[in-house]
Amino acid sequence: MEVLTLVYAVCFFGAAVFGVSPADLVLQLVIGTILLGIYLVLRHDRREQEKFRMWLDANRLQILSDRAFYNHIEIDRHTKFVQFDAAVSFGIFSTRRTSRLFVREVHFTLLQGMLFSLITLMFGWWALPVGPFRSISVLWRNVRGGHKITAQELIG
Repeated sequence: MEVLTLVYAVCFFGAAVFGVSPADLVLQLVIGTILLGIYLVLRHDRREQEKFRMWLDANRLQILSDRAFYNHIEIDRHTKFVQFDAAVSFGIFSTRRTSRLFVREVHFTLLQGMLFSLITLMFGWWALPVGPFRSISVLWRNVRGGHKITAQELIG
């Protein structure tokens, strides 16, 4: 999904450089900049997810028996996490991306859910026939509070 968002950004920057009227130039640059920002957020989110998964695997026994600390956050087997989805579509291609895991009691999950929903509202609809259906599905899940899971379920 990150690559598709970057492609969108390049398209908007390209349209701004090549033959757009001056009135549209600012709009194209703003949209391209927003897309580039979304790309960077999604890339950071994916790296954080990979880092947490490795930590979770390394501390599995300690979490199941007692608790462990990840970035000063106490994680035990009853810790509740939440994930949100975003959809990005283009032409006939549509993809769904799940966020990293957020600790419900620590992270401001409302803001995270809104960010992933905003990405879907802006860029999830633009593929036929899948885009609108995927976007509605993603938005419905995010509005209901995302996908909830405990540390014990993650570890298995």
